[in-house]
Amino acid sequence: MSIEVQGVPAENLETIATCLLCGSKRFQVALETPPWTLRRCEKCDIVFTSPRYNGPALDDLYAGEYYEGSNRYFEDQGTPPSSDHLELAYRVKRLLGTSQGKRSLDVGCGGGRQVEAFAKVGFDACGVEPSTASVELASSLNRNVSCEGIQDVNDSTYDCLTAIHVLEHVSDPRWFVAEMFRAAAPGAIVVIEVPNFASKASVRMGKDWYPLHPSTHLFHFSPKTLEQVCRSVGFRTVKIRRLGGAGMFNDVSESVVSKKPAGSPPHAVSAKPASPKSLKSLLWRLRGPVLQLPGARNLLRWVNWELLGHGQYVQIIARKP
Repeated sequence: MSIEVQGVPAENLETIATCLLCGSKRFQVALETPPWTLRRCEKCDIVFTSPRYNGPALDDLYAGEYYEGSNRYFEDQGTPPSSDHLELAYRVKRLLGTSQGKRSLDVGCGGGRQVEAFAKVGFDACGVEPSTASVELASSLNRNVSCEGIQDVNDSTYDCLTAIHVLEHVSDPRWFVAEMFRAAAPGAIVVIEVPNFASKASVRMGKDWYPLHPSTHLFHFSPKTLEQVCRSVGFRTVKIRRLGGAGMFNDVSESVVSKKPAGSPPHAVSAKPASPKSLKSLLWRLRGPVLQLPGARNLLRWVNWELLGHGQYVQIIARKP
């Protein structure tokens, strides 16, 4: 397979000739998103970008644009942990039974918002991050973050390891998850979250799907392939969750309340049956009051993301035996 991507020098590229998950050499094109091509392994179904940027080219890209060149990124990373960060920390605490005396590690932690969230719920929390600028930001906020990679941490040390939107960026995801397994203590929880390439939005929108970044996302996971990677190194699945994105509400929110013809009295009622558009408008107007009911938000999220398949991200929670 020749290495060729329009506008990218050949010396900055590499091609994948053998599947890094199962060893197969049989691929098919999953998606063309010029100038990049996504290929799907015919044996294990993993999707990856090939040809892709090689290691040195990616290092230059991240240093020049992805982190250090993004003021918005640093503004976001400098804010306190969100409710989602804290929810994840509390979820892990419940799974472990306690946070007292437990050590957590967020791999590829950026400015350390998730690290701070784990610290807030009682963990001895730290993170590793290759970007020196991100580590400096984290240090200025008293977050325990060091400029290292997963390969630099000690064996069997952590009771929880998280990698949130990291695995899609690494050149060999099986190696990366195996390193997380090595660093995990027996009984430890691992949480990995990535974009869901199998989501309805991804299938419908193709190359226009907004979480799709084929230049820096080297692998593109479904719930099935993410679980395969984790199980292949020894982790046992606790739960797989689909989450994120407006889903069905994306279309509903674009619907407007049907207007009556000019000159109609305010109380006029149309004799025509309700159209799909007006039904969407009604659903949208009911959304606000319904969300005020106890537990309604979580129920609607589950229906939207899980039952209807609109979750644009996939998160696996697994345990080391």
